Amino acid sequence: MPRNRLSSHKIILNFCAQLKIDYDFMVVLIKPLLMQYCAGIGKRDDIMELVSIDGTKQGIRRRFIDMVKKPEMFSELDRTLFAYAVACSSWYAEKSEKLLTKMMVMVPDGKDMVAILRQVYLEGEGRIDASMQRELHMSEGTYGRRKKDAIALYGALIYEYALKREKEDIAAGLIDPPDYEL
Repeated sequence: MPRNRLSSHKIILNFCAQLKIDYDFMVVLIKPLLMQYCAGIGKRDDIMELVSIDGTKQGIRRRFIDMVKKPEMFSELDRTLFAYAVACSSWYAEKSEKLLTKMMVMVPDGKDMVAILRQVYLEGEGRIDASMQRELHMSEGTYGRRKKDAIALYGALIYEYALKREKEDIAAGLIDPPDYEL
């Protein structure tokens, strides 16, 4: 008898499609942010000298939307420097926690996905994949898919939030609209 529930993967793919973003590109864009989060905090001053983006939330938000909408305009170095800039932002940890809470309830495997992101990337424990895989009692293939889904969903939620706030700021007249449709 077939299962009657949607898989977390299908929900995430549909969510990405709804936002008009590519699942695989979101993984490529967000993974450096997650990887550099802990490393970036210790190197904050050095990194901020290299980063030429507006350090305000609005500037960072617009840059992220630009990277998603026009990926061909940004190199790997641009994405890495951006990841460091966001990871060094004082507000990132708080916003990240809100996204993780939303992830937990959004998909059936949300708790496992949040555990992977926290342990491997966000809490500085630097857990290796094999250790997390054993702790969660998953096969290597399942763990790999779940980790990729977690990264894509985390990025899609960041993008959804960025779009919402961008539209609010434009409507309030705080910033000018971009030269493309949001």
